[in-house]
Amino acid sequence: MLEKIALKKNLISESDYKKAVNACSSSENFENALKDYFITHNLIPFKTLEHLISSIGAIKILKRNIRFGGIAVEMGFLNHQVLEIALEQQKQDIENKKTPKLIGEILIESGFLIKEQVRLIIQEKEKQAYTVVPVNKKVSSKKKTDPGKNVRKASKTKKIQEGMLLDIEDNGMSAFLQKTVDFNYLITAEDIRSILLSENIQYGIKDDLAIEAFINSSLFVNSRFKIASGSPIVQGKDATIEYYFDTDYLMAGDVDEQGNIDFKNRGEIPVIDEKTLIAEKFPFKLPENGKDVFNNELLSEPIVDMPLKTRTGAILSEDEMKLYSKISGHPKLSWSGNINVLDTILVEGDVGYETGHINFEGNIDIQGRLKNGFRVDGVDITLGEVDGGQIHAQGDVTVVNGINNATIYSRGHVFAKYIHNSEINCLGNLSVEKEIVDTNIVSSGLCKIESGGIVNSTVYFYQGVYAKNIGTEKTNANTIGIGQDLFVSNELKTIEKDIIELEKTRLLLEEKKDELLSDSKDYYNTTSQIAHELDKIIEDRQSMEKQLASLENHPEEGGQISHLKSELKQKKKLFSRLDKELNERFNVSERNDAKIKEIDTDYDNLDDQIDDLNQEKSNFTNWSTCNIGKPVITVADRIFSGTLIKSAHCKKRIDETIRNVRIEETIHQQSARDSNIYEIKIDDNIRKR
Repeated sequence: MLEKIALKKNLISESDYKKAVNACSSSENFENALKDYFITHNLIPFKTLEHLISSIGAIKILKRNIRFGGIAVEMGFLNHQVLEIALEQQKQDIENKKTPKLIGEILIESGFLIKEQVRLIIQEKEKQAYTVVPVNKKVSSKKKTDPGKNVRKASKTKKIQEGMLLDIEDNGMSAFLQKTVDFNYLITAEDIRSILLSENIQYGIKDDLAIEAFINSSLFVNSRFKIASGSPIVQGKDATIEYYFDTDYLMAGDVDEQGNIDFKNRGEIPVIDEKTLIAEKFPFKLPENGKDVFNNELLSEPIVDMPLKTRTGAILSEDEMKLYSKISGHPKLSWSGNINVLDTILVEGDVGYETGHINFEGNIDIQGRLKNGFRVDGVDITLGEVDGGQIHAQGDVTVVNGINNATIYSRGHVFAKYIHNSEINCLGNLSVEKEIVDTNIVSSGLCKIESGGIVNSTVYFYQGVYAKNIGTEKTNANTIGIGQDLFVSNELKTIEKDIIELEKTRLLLEEKKDELLSDSKDYYNTTSQIAHELDKIIEDRQSMEKQLASLENHPEEGGQISHLKSELKQKKKLFSRLDKELNERFNVSERNDAKIKEIDTDYDNLDDQIDDLNQEKSNFTNWSTCNIGKPVITVADRIFSGTLIKSAHCKKRIDETIRNVRIEETIHQQSARDSNIYEIKIDDNIRKR
């Protein structure tokens, strides 16, 4: 290309052109040999040659940018006037011997295009550049061929300069060259690089030795030469945590084909010793972005880090990759992702006026009763009986006898002999031996009543209900909800509300800190001024004291001595006042600094709380997704008329007392448009049995 432009610009004669080509054609690097030839034969001055080479590169860029701009106009992103202004700027850069910027860069900087528009234009440019050219090849039937050898994946083939075909495959990850009968064997590696650049191929190109081998080999008339390769994306790996204890403490029960609910037995909760390794983190692996042959960056998927967290009973290793128990106790994974080792406190009697409320970040074993008006907060809570009061458990609630007039919140399972006149919200299953009477319940788990039933109550169980009886002849009708995860729905709303409140508090802390920092800055400025005045007073006092000392033996200077003593007295008073004011300001600054440290601590605590709540929100959402609701009610004996059944999509009131029945929400009419019609179906076969 260099020699052709030199000839066109009349820098060399046609005779010189032919001699130069003949002399350099056998060189390994034709372009470099040509440059040396022009200089050593005094055909083109060095500076002129240098300018010519620079111009060739600029012209190539200008040609590509004219094409880019034309597509931008066709797509409606630009008008011709704006395009001409940008191209004119490029021409001026060329005239000033500057490397011109790409037109896309110019238009982004000037605000006429955004990055997304530039990306779309480049895609359209590549799409227009490659049209499929049929390549007719005859394969001898006598010769065995590798069926995968010549397979082309999403190939775009284009005829390009100097008698070559260019194939782009694998969505721009591979570029191939193939010779045609018109191939120019005088072409150089530098020429091929320039041609590739004009086709916007600028990454992963083979080195000059490989390109020269392509030029000189006859092999690539019938086969292709891989001229450029992209770098594939290397996906990263999320951090993981290995738990060395059972974390699946909320295994929901299951419903078999006969409608029987099977509660999975979790067995005994293990007790671990002090200094036991309970969890280990395996770090994430950073991903690597890829690039195609057009130098477009291919973005990898983001990775997720998972910190090891604990609040009580455990300690992190120095590298924060391992977690050890600090005490002997029960290991447990909380919904916020904290791994804790829990101790157990024992209350031998009742919880009442003698004990007061009980709040413990661990397990609580109460051998007596929880009396009315008192509250128990803990993780797994065991009680002999509940006679009023409130329970707030991060884990299970187990009551040996019955629950009366209580309010219970549990993020685990609830077990009791019976439940009367209470409010219960729980994430896990509810297992009752005898009956549920006059009670409201919301649960994301199953309900199993072994020998009794549900009376005058409103209950919602996401995973279904099994009871001997539902209702009686003389009491008000029950409302039984199935297949609706109201507990998790309420939890998510509460968590979101708590996050908003914490973020408001965090914002107030930020504002308070800004005020304190502003005050501290003002105090610092005035303190500096006072300190400067004190330094000046000390200098003045020292000067006056020297003058007085020098006048002691000169009684005739009595007036001067008196004046100096008066001035010195005033300076001492001023010094005392400013010194006191300076100390007060130092005290205020120290108090401000202490308040700022407190705010920073509170701010960090708020961040931890918000992180925990976000983790809870994610875990509850995942739990609800993994534990699909089962809208099934199984009644072993009787379900009385008037009972209202509510499922996620419909409701039905039982109009007659029926026995031994399975009730289930089913699809009555299926629609391809995701607008299915549901019904609550009573299994007649079970009724007949």
